[in-house]
Amino acid sequence: MTMNYDADVAIVGYGPTGVTAALTLARHGISAVAFERDRDIYSRARAVTVNDWTMRIFQDLGIDERIDKVIDPQRALRWMTYDRTEIMRIEHPPSTLGRTPRFYNIYQPTMEAELRAAVQEGYGDLVTVHYGDEVTGIEQDADGVTIASTADGAPRTTRVRYAIGADGGSSATRGRIGCTLLGDTDDVTWVVVDCHVKRWWPDRDFLSFWSDRERPVVDIALSAGNHRWEIPLKPDETPADYPTSAEIWPLLKALGVSEDDVEIHQHAFYQHHVRMADTFRRGRVFLAGDAAHLMPPWAGAGMQTGMRDAHDLGWKLAKVLKGELPESWLDTYEAERRPSAAFYTGLAVGLGRVIKQEVSEEEQAAMNAVPENTVTPFEPPLTAPPVLAGGWMRGETGDASVVGRMVPQPIAGDTAGRMARLDEHLGHHFVLLGDDVDPATLLSAEEKAGWDALGAHYRAVRPKTSHTQGPDELVDPDEVVLPWMRRYGARVIAVRPDRFVAAAARLRTAAASGTPAAPVRDLIGRDDVEAAYAVQQRLASERIAAGATVVGRKIGLTSPAVQQQLGVDRPDFGFLFDDMEYAEGSAVPFDAVLQPRVEAEIAFVLGADLAEGPLDDAQVRAAVSYAVAAIEICGSRVAGWDIGFGDTVADNASAGGYVLGTRRVPLTDFDPVAAEMTMTIDGETVSTGSGGACLGDPVNAVVWLARQARALGEPLRAGQVVLSGALGPMRPVTPGAAVHATVTGLGTVSVAFSS
Repeated sequence: MTMNYDADVAIVGYGPTGVTAALTLARHGISAVAFERDRDIYSRARAVTVNDWTMRIFQDLGIDERIDKVIDPQRALRWMTYDRTEIMRIEHPPSTLGRTPRFYNIYQPTMEAELRAAVQEGYGDLVTVHYGDEVTGIEQDADGVTIASTADGAPRTTRVRYAIGADGGSSATRGRIGCTLLGDTDDVTWVVVDCHVKRWWPDRDFLSFWSDRERPVVDIALSAGNHRWEIPLKPDETPADYPTSAEIWPLLKALGVSEDDVEIHQHAFYQHHVRMADTFRRGRVFLAGDAAHLMPPWAGAGMQTGMRDAHDLGWKLAKVLKGELPESWLDTYEAERRPSAAFYTGLAVGLGRVIKQEVSEEEQAAMNAVPENTVTPFEPPLTAPPVLAGGWMRGETGDASVVGRMVPQPIAGDTAGRMARLDEHLGHHFVLLGDDVDPATLLSAEEKAGWDALGAHYRAVRPKTSHTQGPDELVDPDEVVLPWMRRYGARVIAVRPDRFVAAAARLRTAAASGTPAAPVRDLIGRDDVEAAYAVQQRLASERIAAGATVVGRKIGLTSPAVQQQLGVDRPDFGFLFDDMEYAEGSAVPFDAVLQPRVEAEIAFVLGADLAEGPLDDAQVRAAVSYAVAAIEICGSRVAGWDIGFGDTVADNASAGGYVLGTRRVPLTDFDPVAAEMTMTIDGETVSTGSGGACLGDPVNAVVWLARQARALGEPLRAGQVVLSGALGPMRPVTPGAAVHATVTGLGTVSVAFSS
């Protein structure tokens, strides 16, 4: 049956959140109808600032230059006392999102007028706005939503596929769909004083916090020649004590501002809310902005959080309505936006405690310890680039991961030499970016088919010293994107239309592509043993899931010479898989291991499990069935072997392959400590050493490994091979190399590499 719709999406409420929803939908070619009960823009300024994230959204909507003309750059934040002593100043660091400075002062009525004009002028054919039209009912079924409204007493019925409730903190939509607003309201009343500037006064362009236990004040420069003060009433005061501007002036004069400086335009009284809806969605109806969450003003994030809601929901609705994404994607709206709203609400509450001096003695002592006139150019949560904590992403998020982060936006060039902000090159698509490589070449057929189904584009990002090699490539002339990817060890990133990274590939991709990756120690920390082994375990699990079988373990970094070579100071271990073993005397394909190096050592084959007991020297010796000479082929997925401890552990202890000799000797007939080793490549001696170089005794290495493996829940088992560690320095090999090693008491072992 064909359904008749008046528009694709209905928007209830046409403030900043509703207008952003309309712009986002229209930008993607989706029709919308908006209902706004007020005929004019609300004249009172509420929001005071936007930041680089919001400006990036404006850029995506094609209105950033328009908005830029009606806003002012914000200079810095400072904390002052009433005697004008500056306690602390925070200067905003440079933006990574393509906008500097990071914060801007706005005058909300003016900015709203520009937003509405942008819709009317650019998308009048797609967006219909009913002013003076109050929604009186919302009904939904499996196919759509029916909106009942009245304008001047005349009823109207509108049929749409989805609806967005953006009708503010007192949202009727919220109640109509059965959602509950949870949380609290502060019992302190604040007077908000809006003024027109008559003359400039010193440092008027700061965002200043006047610190005082009795009367803290927020002092905010707005754009378009406006200024605002927010001042709490004392416990014995009520709004009735301030009926006119005459009663307001003593509050401003205490801050050094007089009738010569400003003209009071209006004042109003507010109480602050910390509230959030129990859900942001009921069926085909969504809540956004203040209809979904209310927060205090201290982080300057209330309006912006609503606009981000609208942008996130808007592009997802558009993709679903056009059949580019499944309907289940709409579940990610709340999964992504609720944590973000909760974060900024918590941040606002915390800043409010500082401003109102509702802090503990310990916190106050820490604040008092800051020297006067301190300038602090750091990255506080208020200015940190956004990070998603959940939603549609593939891979783990967190401090060590690129997934969930917003990709930086420098000026980038394309093959034709056009220079523009990165987003201008990316469009409204999913885009896979490769670090100096075509990302499509690093994907399996199944992976590429999945991204193709999302309409993904593929673009190599070349360093400024390279030539582009294809029509869709980009150049990173300011060296911003590529170092950022390498910081997180990401060779490929998948960027969503909202510029958040949905997925990334690192060491696994390096192995699959045959191209080394950047070091991962900045991901996990050079000395974070637990994190490094967690990465190793995850990569091992993926390999096992693909069909590989664990046949043993290798111990690495047991030789002082090897430790010195790599700049590490402790052993590590990794897994041996069944596809790593090569027959003695065989030829190993040179490209089977990335950046191959070889070392000679003693291998032990176990005849019994090492899972219980003291796991001491005697138990380990009894569990060993025999020893055999071995050559280990080490490989590194980290470019240039630029590794620290975290890198080599995460990379499976650099295990690439191994070759065992044919002479098997029980420990009753062999003393590992006394063994002498000589290794040659193409007949030239390149490494020598002895058993004593391996932790004093190669058996000591197996004891160490047995205890580590049991502690991690995967003890050594009978039949497994243990490579106990190098007896001398490892050496690189080249195509066609022939390697031969002799271990006294165990005989010889050899391997060649194909050319």
